Amino acid sequence: MNSEKFKAMRLFLKLSQKEMGELLGLKQTTIANYEAGRFEISDATRGKLAHHVDMEAFHEFFKTYEEVKRTIPK
Repeated sequence: MNSEKFKAMRLFLKLSQKEMGELLGLKQTTIANYEAGRFEISDATRGKLAHHVDMEAFHEFFKTYEEVKRTIPK
């Protein structure tokens, strides 16, 4: 999982970075660093996240997320 997908999962769950940290037992700064690509997302964190996400629904959400993102000028 890359940082963009991690952030998309947080948005899919409708959580702030602080709330995502609380859900995963991490600090908000760790979540921010994951999303910025400064830290590699651990297998343990991925496992915890998988317990809270309907992966099929997330994949549909992520397809739309990527489509919308492509329409935004850089």
